[in-house]
Amino acid sequence: MAKEKLVLIGNGNAGLKALHALLDIAPERFEIRVFGAEPHLPYDRNTLASVLADEKQVDDLHLYKPEWYASHGIQMHLGTEITEVDREKRKVHTKDGKVYDYDRLVFGTGSKSNVLPLPGNDLRGVMTFRQIEDVNNLLARAQVAHQAVVIGGGLQGLEIACGLKRRGLEVTVIYEGDTLMEDQLDAEGGVMLQRTMEQLGIDFLGSAHATALQDDGRGNVRGVILDYGSGVAADLVVMSVGIQPNIGLAQRCGLTCDQGVVVDDRLVTSDDRIYAIGECAQYPNQGVGHIAPIVEIARLWALHMAGSGCEQKPVLAAAHGETHSELGDMDLYAIGQTHDSAAVTPLVWRDSVMNIYKKLLVRDHALVGAILLGDTTDARWYRDLVRGHVDISAVQDKLLAGEKALREAGYDQDSGFFPNFEEEVPAT
Repeated sequence: MAKEKLVLIGNGNAGLKALHALLDIAPERFEIRVFGAEPHLPYDRNTLASVLADEKQVDDLHLYKPEWYASHGIQMHLGTEITEVDREKRKVHTKDGKVYDYDRLVFGTGSKSNVLPLPGNDLRGVMTFRQIEDVNNLLARAQVAHQAVVIGGGLQGLEIACGLKRRGLEVTVIYEGDTLMEDQLDAEGGVMLQRTMEQLGIDFLGSAHATALQDDGRGNVRGVILDYGSGVAADLVVMSVGIQPNIGLAQRCGLTCDQGVVVDDRLVTSDDRIYAIGECAQYPNQGVGHIAPIVEIARLWALHMAGSGCEQKPVLAAAHGETHSELGDMDLYAIGQTHDSAAVTPLVWRDSVMNIYKKLLVRDHALVGAILLGDTTDARWYRDLVRGHVDISAVQDKLLAGEKALREAGYDQDSGFFPNFEEEVPAT
């Protein structure tokens, strides 16, 4: 039986995890080609800041070693941009004029960084942070710069700020919201995180809006003007203000798109032979962007592709936003719902001496979200409780104490409070 031709456009984390899962389930079913516009082997964009902070090298970011692709017969087309998808003939066209057939096609085209429409956003020294080339450019600029401004108070912006501080620059973070990482943290957690990062020597300006970037008269940036009239000196400005899904190719070939490529709960687009996954996709009732746990989504998609019977279990059934990082000296973890509402009961524990903050949110006898700052020991356990929809009513008053305390209190493995989800597949 001839193999079906499967083409993946894009070589990011989501698409590669999907291929990995598919090869585990149906290793002989598909002939696979991967097209990536960048000339690099697929890498984890979420860890780019570790290169900036001099904690890792670029080669450390690769999702898989070159031998893995060869051993699975994956044909890699790096530095090769797909410019056209002919859905009627099921062909993809490359920028250099080559044409390849497909039976199934996956859009994993990811996203690009937003650039604020400010006067001066094209000055030298104004950058975004999305690709390996961005890191290289930023490192080169950091060697001659002294004062950096990061616009954006989300996770990536804070990671960039920490990296630039470690490189010896003066760093100021400007953010528009009332608190840092407001999508993942509540007000108390945001204040605690900011105070911890201020101890590293990073300055913050909250509830502030940049209105223009100043020119030094020679085409270089020299400062950021704020809405209340004052400015911040800067010879390096990094914008970390969200992303835009890369949907141009999908739009040109006639797929249904809104903010992203519209998919159903099995990642099928408006063309039943084409799928989309990762930051280019717009999921039902989820919007666009990366959805965790991507490994679980990839596995269920692979079951669907292999015809292994997941018809009763939608791909997105287990999707919960999840963040895990280390910012300076602060370990941070957040999952699911992290803000108060009338429907949830918050459980809070804080230790100002040890700089620890824990907040759990419970709804209908289940854990639906968690914030952990300073101590993330129980992050995996809380994650499993959230994902497993475990009835925690019998131990709700003990949840803040953590997994070890429950075990020591006599709750055994058969009690149901210690879910055993599969570990994510590590890069090889």
